[in-house]
Amino acid sequence: MKIYKQANDVLMIHKQKVASQVSSNREKEQLSNPFFGIPFLQDIKELRNSMKGAIGENIISLILRVLPNSWIMLNNVIIPTHQGESTEIDLLIIGNTGIYLIEVKTWKGSYSAYKDNWKTRNGKQWVPLDKSPTQQSLYHKKIFSQWIDSKIPNLPKQAIIAPVIFLSADWIGAKECSVPVFNKIENLLKLMTEGSQILSEELIENIAQCIVNINIDDFKPQENKQIKEQPILKPNPRVVKPNLIFEENKKKYEK
Repeated sequence: MKIYKQANDVLMIHKQKVASQVSSNREKEQLSNPFFGIPFLQDIKELRNSMKGAIGENIISLILRVLPNSWIMLNNVIIPTHQGESTEIDLLIIGNTGIYLIEVKTWKGSYSAYKDNWKTRNGKQWVPLDKSPTQQSLYHKKIFSQWIDSKIPNLPKQAIIAPVIFLSADWIGAKECSVPVFNKIENLLKLMTEGSQILSEELIENIAQCIVNINIDDFKPQENKQIKEQPILKPNPRVVKPNLIFEENKKKYEK
């Protein structure tokens, strides 16, 4: 397994955008609810969640290094959108069976899902979740598919797979979701190793290089394509205009 990474400035741009969005959301919440919470405590909570997520991603990264040497892994991959925004994929692995956009969750507790609608167990009740992890992973797949198609057209549609894996959950029950859901790493490995071989080693490397070579300019909004002006056609000297024919005939009759 080869390990690649993107440039640090690409990750910094994404982090700045996320921080700006979080700050904006906090201001809105505090205006609507003065008792929303103490910013310092929220920072601690977000830092704790971020650290747990990073630990989970590192654990999976270490285990998945058993994959063949022709496979390539990238952590915390930033993909630009057409609107100049970006999205972050926890773990991206490219192998001969496909491109795997892995969403890692370190949530504790019990969770159930039906058609991307998620609930968590709170005592004896099941409470709906505001954010659906499978919808999030499906969004990553959509953005990545649009982006990679602009770099390497005509990739097989089945090549892009966006599974979600829960590392710390007590119980997971997911039915008819848009993307695969796992709570065991061995099941994720089975998905990746038992599929049909659809990508060559050369294509694996090309896809990885496209991701590695993403730069700051890629995060600028794409301008609308200007309508090309129609070329001005020069008159053909051999073509006689109708009004000239009329004038010539008129002169003949006048004579």
